[in-house]
Amino acid sequence: MFYLLPSQPLECAFPVLENAFRKMLRSLKFLWIWIIIPHTSALEFKHHSTRELESFLRDISTKYSSITHLYSIGTSVTGLNLWVLAIGKYPKEHTVGIPDVKYIANIHGDEVVGREILLHLMEHLVKMYNKDATITKLINNTRIHIMPSMNPDGFEITQREKQDCSFSRGR
Repeated sequence: MFYLLPSQPLECAFPVLENAFRKMLRSLKFLWIWIIIPHTSALEFKHHSTRELESFLRDISTKYSSITHLYSIGTSVTGLNLWVLAIGKYPKEHTVGIPDVKYIANIHGDEVVGREILLHLMEHLVKMYNKDATITKLINNTRIHIMPSMNPDGFEITQREKQDCSFSRGR
């Protein structure tokens, strides 16, 4: 049993409570991030149309031109560009010794969550470059190709259709 003496600090008197309190503080120190993100993030938390996606990609590519390169790998059946944003220290060319990694989302038109996650990932990576040591190291040592929508036609179809969980023409 522990007794608190007037001159004894609280953490010495209750080691179990102290550990619990420290764990709670460790978990709470990141809570502020979830309060600030909606106010500092330029990208809204919503499903973005293909036009909005293209506009966002162009903006990111223009604002962070030293570490990004926007390119199209072709067009969809209806003629929409299939955009890829490369992020890296040398985004326009393959460099020996620096691995290339690719993320692809929205392979099926009705799978939109991955598309939105990749947009937010892009934004996070470019905004935190030279601010966060881990992200800076990642970008300096990897060329990341991010394709947020492999099936923009399917996405547009599913956005126009009545939502039906059993069938989707955009698949």
